[in-house]
Amino acid sequence: MSIDEIIGRLVSMIGKKVSFEDMDPVIESLSSLSELIEDGSWTPCSEALPKTADEYLVTYHPCYWGEVRPELKVGFDSFRGKTTWAKNKYQKVVAWKEKPDPYLGDVK
Repeated sequence: MSIDEIIGRLVSMIGKKVSFEDMDPVIESLSSLSELIEDGSWTPCSEALPKTADEYLVTYHPCYWGEVRPELKVGFDSFRGKTTWAKNKYQKVVAWKEKPDPYLGDVK
């Protein structure tokens, strides 16, 4: 379910008398919205760059011999600070987000 669908569902209930039994869709919608927010969304580089130098999950256009290719790929890149990505010669980063936590499996 997309954020727009969740918001639409919640807005449709505004002003209606809702019984306790009818709260399930509201709770489900809020739970879905919470999961989408926790998942994190991509930040377009045109809107903001990371505040700290670190490695990030990025969406990028690959570059070959100085030509920016139209396809989009996902990978990791290091942000060096200010405006520079480490692999800027080989890829044009268009969006970024924090690295996800690694899978730990059954490690205790």
